[in-house]
Parts: sequence; C-alpha cells; structure tokens
Amino acid sequence: SLTLSGTTISGNTAANGAGIENHGTLSFTNSLISSNTASLNGGGIANYGSLNVLGSTISTNTATNGAGGGIYNSSGATASVSGSTITANLAKNGAGIYAGGTVTVTSSTITGNSASNNGAGIYDAGILTLSNNLVSGNTAGNSGGGLEVKTGVSLTLSGTTISGNTAANGAGIENHGT
Repeated sequence: SLTLSGTTISGNTAANGAGIENHGTLSFTNSLISSNTASLNGGGIANYGSLNVLGSTISTNTATNGAGGGIYNSSGATASVSGSTITANLAKNGAGIYAGGTVTVTSSTITGNSASNNGAGIYDAGILTLSNNLVSGNTAGNSGGGLEVKTGVSLTLSGTTISGNTAANGAGIENHGT
C-alpha cells in the first residue's frame, strides 16, 4: 500500500493516470493533484485498486480523449472521497469523477468541471453513493451537467446539493439507472 500526505503531484503527462495510476491500495491525504494530462483516462488519478482521498484537492487535470479528468475509477475498483474538492477538471465523460466500480463521496465539493460529452461533475457507471456534497457549476456538452447515471447502475443520494450545472439535457441529473 501507498500513503501520501501533504504531497503535490503536478504537471505530468501519460496515456492513463497522468498524476497517479493505482493498481494497489492508495491513501491520499491533505494533498494536491493538479495540472496533469492523460490522453485517455484519469488525468489526476486512474484507479484500478482501492483508493481513499481525504481532505485533498484534485484540480485542473485533463483526460483529453477519455474519462475521469479528476478521478477515473475502473469497474471492479473501489474509491472513497471525503472532505475534498474536485474542481476545474476536463474530460470527454466524467470530468470530475468517472465512477465505475464502487465509489463513495462524502462532504466534498465537485464544481467547475467540464465534459465535452456526458457527466461533467460525476459520470456514474457503477455503484455510487453521495452524502452531504455540493455538485455545482459543472458543464456538459451533451447530458448530465451535475451527474450522469448510466443504464443498469445505481445512485444513492442524501444531503447533497446539486445546483447551477449546465447541459443540453439533464443539467442537474441525467438518469438512466435502475
């Protein structure tokens, strides 16, 4: 396992996981991931294992032709984000977070992310739980400015404010889930 605390990861370029590509267990606390660019998935973090983000900022990362400008969580992976800010990330889908696998986001702010296609704040492609968050000011070119919920997946939402998002369809939430 890898534990990072008070760490800055910035200005990196890769096909996937430009800031960090995780295949194991990663804890990221009171840290910054910014200005990283992936040509495919996971501008900030590409997670294929177990990820815990606490009290951190993930900002201005890009997944140019893929998903998860801030965080890309693959199917089969698990991620927990708490007390963190995911802001100003860019991607085709899931600019803030691409939530495949199991993702839990608590007491966090997801704002100012831009997706050229769907799910600017969060693209739900797995099992997503949101508690006490702010999802605001995200912009999607097609649908799901705040949240895009894919067919056949689940979203549990409590105490979360979704406001001021923009999209051609489903500016707050675009739901196809079950």
